[in-house]
Amino acid sequence: MQSEWRFGLMDGMEGYVPIAWRVCRALDNPVRLAMLRVVLTSRRPMTVGDICDRVAEKESVTSQYLRLLNAQGFIVATRRGRNVLYERRKDADRPLARVIDELEAVFARGDHGWMDAVLETLPGFSNARKICILSTLRNCGSLKIDTLAERTCMPVKTCYRIVGELSGRGLVEWSDGAELVILRAPTKGLSLALYELATS
Repeated sequence: MQSEWRFGLMDGMEGYVPIAWRVCRALDNPVRLAMLRVVLTSRRPMTVGDICDRVAEKESVTSQYLRLLNAQGFIVATRRGRNVLYERRKDADRPLARVIDELEAVFARGDHGWMDAVLETLPGFSNARKICILSTLRNCGSLKIDTLAERTCMPVKTCYRIVGELSGRGLVEWSDGAELVILRAPTKGLSLALYELATS
């Protein structure tokens, strides 16, 4: 059964499969991230007006961003009378629920570095080709760069570039001389939750 859409909002999670790079791109915006923090740290459902006040943003922008966060499965919207109320989605599938749990943990720390901590983690998972490389390495363990390029159907030059980016983020180990790419899966926190979402 497909998810039902009303008022441009997703009511259920049936048939919804979170795609890691889209999830990361939805988060990769300081204003959307601040809005998500407001919703996830609130003890009650919040209206668009409540959220606007907390993030000092226009109502039209807030509504648009909340619809995107709803579409990616982070929050749920419920219409009550004239208002739409937003709160944490409690029926998310396990990999996405783990990402939401880890985001809540980062948000709850209360320090000023929470946004940087999230924004620095996202780029490692925000591209379909990066996800493809991570998934291939998860299945194979390690591969030579030309074999990795062949298995992921990417040009070798593109594979080199993306492996370099993943190496800079600590997700792979790469010996340029041996050309062997070795997966270094994260072991904790938001990185691990995003990795599990990406490779599940």
